[in-house]
This record gives sequence, structure tokens and C-alpha cells, in this order.
Amino acid sequence: MKILFLLLLFFHKLLFCQQYKIVNYNVENSLETNDVVDVATVESICYIATHNKIYKFDGLNFLEFKFNKLSLSDDYIKKISVYNKKSLFVLFKKGCIEINLSNRKSKVISNDSFFDIYSDYKNMIFLKSNFLIETYHTNGSKIILKNFQRYLNPNIPPDFNAKICLFKNKLFISVPHQGIFWFDQNKYYKVTDRNNCPGGYKEFFKIQNDSLFFLGLKDPYFFNERKKRFLKYKLTTGTKYTNGRINDIYYENNNYWFIQNDKDLFVKNNNNIKEFSITEDENIELRKIFINSDRICLSSNKGFYVIYKNRSFIRHLTNEYRSYKHARTRRKIIENKNQIILFGNPQPVSVVNNKIYNHKSLPALSIYDAVIGSNGYYVGTEGQGLYFLNFSLNKSVKINIPDIIPNNETISALYYDRKEKKIYAGDSNFLYFFNETKNYSPIELHKVPFEGGQIKIITKDTIRNIFYIGASKGLYIFTKHKFIKIKDSEVTDLYIDYKKNNLWIGHQKGIDILSIYSKVHTKFLKIPFVNPTVASITRDDNNFFWVSTFSGIVCYDAFGNLKIKLTKKNGLINNEYNFKSSIKLKNGKIIFGGVDGYDIIDPINIEKSNKWKNYGYISDISLMGKDTVFVNNFSKKDKYILKFNRDKYFARIYLSLKRLDNLGSYEFRYRINKGVWLDLNKSYLDLIAYESGEYTIEFESIDNTGRLIHFKPIIVDVQNSFFKTKAFLFLIFATIIILITVLFKIKLNTNNKINGIYNEISMDLHDELGALISKTALITKSSNSFDMDIKDKIISNLDIISHNLKIYINSPKQKKISIINLYESVNDIFGEYFFLRELLFLSSSNLEKNCYVPNNLVKDLKLCCLEIANNIAKHSTATEVELTFFQFKKIIRIVIIFNEYYNVSNFNNRLGNGLNNIETRTAKYNGSFEISQYNYKTKFKLEFFL
Repeated sequence: MKILFLLLLFFHKLLFCQQYKIVNYNVENSLETNDVVDVATVESICYIATHNKIYKFDGLNFLEFKFNKLSLSDDYIKKISVYNKKSLFVLFKKGCIEINLSNRKSKVISNDSFFDIYSDYKNMIFLKSNFLIETYHTNGSKIILKNFQRYLNPNIPPDFNAKICLFKNKLFISVPHQGIFWFDQNKYYKVTDRNNCPGGYKEFFKIQNDSLFFLGLKDPYFFNERKKRFLKYKLTTGTKYTNGRINDIYYENNNYWFIQNDKDLFVKNNNNIKEFSITEDENIELRKIFINSDRICLSSNKGFYVIYKNRSFIRHLTNEYRSYKHARTRRKIIENKNQIILFGNPQPVSVVNNKIYNHKSLPALSIYDAVIGSNGYYVGTEGQGLYFLNFSLNKSVKINIPDIIPNNETISALYYDRKEKKIYAGDSNFLYFFNETKNYSPIELHKVPFEGGQIKIITKDTIRNIFYIGASKGLYIFTKHKFIKIKDSEVTDLYIDYKKNNLWIGHQKGIDILSIYSKVHTKFLKIPFVNPTVASITRDDNNFFWVSTFSGIVCYDAFGNLKIKLTKKNGLINNEYNFKSSIKLKNGKIIFGGVDGYDIIDPINIEKSNKWKNYGYISDISLMGKDTVFVNNFSKKDKYILKFNRDKYFARIYLSLKRLDNLGSYEFRYRINKGVWLDLNKSYLDLIAYESGEYTIEFESIDNTGRLIHFKPIIVDVQNSFFKTKAFLFLIFATIIILITVLFKIKLNTNNKINGIYNEISMDLHDELGALISKTALITKSSNSFDMDIKDKIISNLDIISHNLKIYINSPKQKKISIINLYESVNDIFGEYFFLRELLFLSSSNLEKNCYVPNNLVKDLKLCCLEIANNIAKHSTATEVELTFFQFKKIIRIVIIFNEYYNVSNFNNRLGNGLNNIETRTAKYNGSFEISQYNYKTKFKLEFFL
């Protein structure tokens, strides 16, 4: 009996090892300490707490989850809990903080001491050490429910541990040595008796299978809603399982997983209980169990254990045949009634109800191709010609072929037309037909249209009544006794898709899809293997195409979209498959023959597995340099976004899948900017030494069923430090250009200003001194001798020059003069000149109002008047001059008319620097200077704007 029990235990453990893989994450590979305090989950992410750190685990990558502990006086973590999938609450011995899972920002909820916290998607409840109960709502508010302490025995033992839980809107609180209490409508009810009072050690509430359990006692208890009491839950029966405390339980798919006595893991299905060995370490303390995305997770004092399920969707023929020494080469497979015939070298083998029957009485033949006829099988051999085989009669007949064909010819392709009872065969020289008669006489013989090649495959389009001939020298259509070439390269297999009217053509680089009607190539399928040579093409019942190759198996839908990729990682026993060696059985399964044996794939099971929702995602992004920074809020609706400075960091992108079975069977690959797909031999991608710019990176994964899983793309903006960017170089260049321009402008403006000053001084000297010198000359000319009066006038003019120079030097000190004084000054200028010439001078004014004129305008206006007076006195023969002085709005207008007529063109030629200076001075004030003639008179008009 003891031996039987040990055998059963060994069988259970062996079965567990085959179905599951255990990985221990500890100080040697992931954690800083082995003592795992608590675990919380958000979808497929686990948050694992030790006493002073939190880790983030996505099923493949184990990372430290860094956060700011803020100003808490204590950093000893007691418990963590997820709230509303957005926040992680961390309970310390004293204090509690909330961490936003998106941006890792934390805030202090309280600095008080707590017994326990509870959370679900809507509620976060705190049980403080003084039994004050608070609820934290989504809007951040706190509502004090009730002070519970008055209901308790005041003799509460020190260092005990109370727990709290919300179940179906009812609040439950466990108090060590006093019982479990139920709060409803501001009233408390005790729902335990004296015999099952909590002791305060490793006890907690847990909701499983729509029931509330209380665990940690000798027996698990559940809340009976009808009796409103906690009652024992009979999880186990028999002496083996009744003598031990139940640490934790987890319900999943009709299975109860539970930990007993800190060390043992069991699973209960109905009344069957299996025990699993996690470790041989006697000091192990298994604490809690939960299942996350189909992964069984255990927290313990020896690290974090993850149990990955091994699901296999691939079967094999019996090990007896796989290792059968006579089955060296595996080729054509035929299903006939209840048996499967495996052709190869040296003899065919029949499989009936998974039993092997070797036909040793038949001759040893290296069979290349085979078809089933009316009474047996026709086989083409390598170097031995064409044979007919009958297994029931153990009969083999070599079929004679025409004399022009050697008997040792390799018959590499066969096709049997069941309707016409004809056999079609091909070799390196001919395509020929046989009647299925006793003599098997050939009825047609056709020379192949190529030299040095071999016919590989013959298939018939039964609707159009034409043959497709695949050869090592190309693809041909055979119709009306003629070969029509439609493809040059070697063909390894053909399949006609009548539903889509396409021909699938296998070759050494992948698959071409050809439209049957138009003979137009519609699509090329690049097979993602190192050696993509196609060995066979088979269609399943769901119109999916399964392709065996020299590196694995792939599956496409009817449109040529890759759906599944299988290798040895997914459970195949072959790396390389043989030509023609595949068949879809009547039960829908597909057999593939390869170098190492036969793989059987059940597309129905794979299709069922694919109904499980699975997707790939980027779980985290870290920037590594002098420090390590984790990127926040990188996930958007339809893409991920990452920006980083290549001079400071390199980026690491962590990849994972929602469901993870058969750990180690997953493959990741990526491509950048629609380039070539590259294999990724790990679950993260490092972006190192990328040039600055924007990159679009796409990821794909192959899960344990071979299914292709897509990710959202990530847009990566790699940036240089600003001093290395083109913008910085442009800024430097622009700054240099601006500085040069500014310096040039300053130099130019300085020169212009100096030139302007020179010009202005020149104009002023010309107008002022020139006018007075001309005036002095007039005095001299007006008298034949220098009498005292003339001498006095000359002296007076020189005094005026001195006086005007002083005025000119001191003019900036005088800001404004009145318009009346200006008119009087102008009148004096003209009066003095015209008096010397003895001209009749008439003056009048029209002033709108008394206003003040700026000093600089006064100076320029008076100099203009001096120049005009000088020109009239010096260059004209006028006898009368009339002056009119106007002022209206902001305009000063001076009109001088004298009785002398000149041709305008001649007059302009006589204009000197003085008249040009007048134009310059009026332009300074947006004014004008005009000269006109009419009625034998000349008119000067000056305008200045105030």
C-alpha cells in the first residue's frame, strides 16, 4: 500500500512537471531580499512588495518600481493594495501613501498607524490602529464611518493584527481573540463563536468564487449568508489534509488551489486533490497564492514563485515509430479508410489506431511519391522506377515503362485521376500517362521542355481540365498536349485554392500566389525562417494554408496573411520537413513528416486557443545613463510615444504578453521605419547609438501556439543635446549673421550719422554764412566807396555771423518758440535782404492759432528762408517780392512770389547746393519745396509738418 502511494505521488509530481514550469525570482536574479511581504495585481502586471521596496513584474521582466516615500517616518512596508486600477496604496507600519501607476507620483494619505486596508474597483477602506474606519472615495474625500472601539473588550492584547473587508456592501472586521464583526446600517453583529476566534497571526479575508473566506486558522471559514455566520469550509478530507493550517486559497476554472502548513501546494478538482512540490527547502514559508493571466504566483520568504502552464497543441506519432530504425526517410503520407500509410525509406508503414505495422515483406524502396489507386498504391522511387504495391496481398509489381526510359529512372511525381482511371507520372525526361490495367501500358508520352531538370509535382485543375506541372526548371501548364511556361524558378509544391481561384506555388524563397484565370502574380509570401524552402502546402477545414519548410511550419489565411509560426520552441520535434510529406486527415488534423519524425497539428485546438484574448504590450520604458529614469504616460490610444536625449541616456523598451504559457516558447521581432524584420532574442529592446530623428518601431511576437501577436507601434523621438542640434547650429549661424549685420548697420549708421552731421553743418554754414557773405557783398556792391555807414554795416553783418553761430551752438538748449515769433524772424530775414536790393517787399500772415514750434524745425525753416532770400537777392532781377506765412492744423506753409520769369528747365540747371539743401530740410519734416512759374512770375512754396 505504501509503495502504491509513493508511485501515485511520483506520478502526480511527474505529471505536474510536464504540465508546469516553476521559476523562482529571488536575490540571485531579481530581488534585493527574498522576504516577499505582499503582492497586488493590475490585469497582467504584478506588484511585489518586500519590506522596503516594490517590484513590477509583467511575466517576463522583473523591475524595481521606484517611488517617492515622501516624509513618512517609517519605511517598513506591511501591505500593498490596488485601487481602481489606477493607484497603488502602500501601507507602512506608520503611515500610508498613494502612488499613481501612470506617472509614479506619490502623495501621503496619512501619517497615522493602520491595522489594515481593503480595496476594490470602487472603494478603499482604512482600519486605523484606534479602530477608526475611513473610506477613501474616487474624488479623494474621506468619510469617517464610525469609531468601532467602543464595541470591543478593552483588554486588547498588544501587537495583534486586525483585518477589514467589504463583501456585498457589508463591512467585516476581524479582532484577535474577540471574533469577526459584521457592520450593517450603523450596527455591528458578531458572526463567530468562541471556538473559531481569530488569533491575529497571518489571518485575512479573501473573496473567492463569490464567497467570503477567512483564512489562516486551522480550517478555512466562509460566510454563510443565510445563517449570517462564519462556518467551516470542508476543503479537504482524509487524515493527510486535515492536520494543517490553510494559508491561502485561490479559485480558478473549477479548481481550488491552496497552501497548507506553509510548505505544501495542492489543487482540488471535485474530490480529487493533487500535491505539487515547489521546492525541497524545508525552511520555505509559502504565504499567498493568486493566478495572474493564467500564471500561478506564490509569495514566500524565499522569493517570488511563478508557475507557468505548459499547454501543447502539437502531438506526435508514437515514440515507437519515431525511433524506428527502419524509418529513415519520411515522405508521402496517405490516409486510406482507418489507416495512415507512411511512405519513405525503406518500407511503407501503416498506422492503425496508433499501432504500427511495418510491411517488411515488400521490397526495400526509397519512395519519393505515392498515390492510391483502385486496388493498391502506385509509388515513384529514387532510381528504381515505378511500382504498384498491395499491402493486403503483400504484393509488389514493377511497372514496365518504354524502352527509351531507363529502368533506374527516378519517378519524382505522380498523380492519379480517379475518374479516368489514369496514372500520370513525371521524371527528368518525360511526362507520361498510364492506363490502370494489368499491363499498365503507357498511352501518351511527352518530352519535357527543359534540360537537366526534374518534374517535382503534378496536380490537375479538375474544373478547367488542365494540369499544372511544377519542376526544378519552372512552372508549366500542360493542356492539349502542349507545355506552356508561366514561371522560371524551381517549384517545390502546388496547391489549387478553388474558393479564391488562386494557385499557391511553393519554392525556395517562399510562396507565390497566382490568379488561375489571369495567370497574374498577385502576392509573394516571404516566410520568416532562416531557410524558407517550402516542403509542402496543405489546406485545413477553415481554409487556412499550412506550409512546412526546411525551418518550421507557418500558417496563412486565404489572403496570404501570416497567422501562425511554429518551431521546436512550440513543441515540434522537427526543424526540417521533407518534400510532399503532409496530409490533412478526415478528422481535420494535419500530419507533417520531417527529418526527426511526424508532427500532428490540430487546427481546431489551435483555433480554440486563439479565442483566448491575447495581445502584446510595452510594459515599461527605462532611460539609462548616470541614473535610471522610468518613462511615465508613454501609452496612448493607438501608439506609444517616447522622447529622450541620446547624449544623456539610452532607452530600454520592455515587452510582454497578456497571456504567457510555455515559458521560453515566445519569440519577439521588430522593425524600424517599415524596414526589415529583425529577431529579438530577449524580452526588451535597447536603443543605443541611434542618430537623432524620429523612428517608428513595430513589434511582433509568436506565442506558444505559433500565433502572430501584434503590438501598438511606438514613435521614438531621439534628440541631441541642444548644442549638438541643427537648430543650435542654425542659431549660431543666424547669431553670427545678425551680429555682422548689426555691426555693419552700426558702422553704417555711425558713418551716416557723421555724414549727416557733416552735411547738416555744411548746409547750415552754406546757408547761414553764405547768405551773410552774399549780403555783405551786396552792401559792398551797392556803394562806390567805403564810407563809415557801409563799414558799420559790414561790421554789423560780421556781428550777425558771430551772433548766429552762438545761437547755432546753443540752439539745443532752446526747446520751442511761438509761431508768432517765428513769423517775425522770417519777416526780418527777408526784409533785411530786400532792403539792400531796394526791392519792394510785402509780407502777410494767416495764423490759425498761437502754437509752439520745435527748435530744430525753427532752425531749418529759418535757414531755408535765408537761402531763398539770398538766391532772390543774388541771382534775380526782381523788383517786387511778396511773402505769405500760413499756419493751419499742423502745417506751416510759406509762399514767396517775385516778378521774374525763368524757363523752368533753365532755372533748375541753375539750382545750387542751397536750393538742394532746402529740399533736404523740408523732407526731414515730411514737407515739400516747390518752384513754379506763371504770368511772368516765379513762386517758391515751403511746407513743414509740426
